[in-house]
Amino acid sequence: MGYRVEVGGPVRPALVSLRVGAQGSPAVEAALGVALPRPAGLASGSGSVTVFGLGPDEWLVRVPPDEEAHWLARLEAAVAGSFAAVVLVSDAWCVFTVTGPDTLDVLAQSTGVDVHPSVFPDGRAVRAGFARTSALIHRLDDRPSFDVYVDSSLARYAERWLESAIGDRLPG
Repeated sequence: MGYRVEVGGPVRPALVSLRVGAQGSPAVEAALGVALPRPAGLASGSGSVTVFGLGPDEWLVRVPPDEEAHWLARLEAAVAGSFAAVVLVSDAWCVFTVTGPDTLDVLAQSTGVDVHPSVFPDGRAVRAGFARTSALIHRLDDRPSFDVYVDSSLARYAERWLESAIGDRLPG
């Protein structure tokens, strides 16, 4: 008997890596239409754009797949004149959506991060060890549902790992 979990993906998300200091942050926030999440470990969003806080001056921005070029140009314009980096990194990542009543049990097998809602509420997103690799784990809602971003070269491994973990529930 397996866990009651569904895994969607892998999907190639449209992602822009953003590094910018405090002086460039207001222009970036205006361009995105959303505040940059601070401290690291948080996510914020507006419409179809989600921003993940990865560090004090580092963010990962998820945009609609057909709008990568638009958002890349918009963010490059926003940081013009600032010490900053804006890089399209969509090919570097794959995302799995993990959802279902036993999702917390499956994720507990994969990471040392406590994903219980009391400490990992909706909207939280952290980089962490995941199934002997690393991932960005983003809690979407309290169903519970998570997006798990992994290095695209490890997508097949992550998919097999999740399939194995879901099927390994002990009876009783």
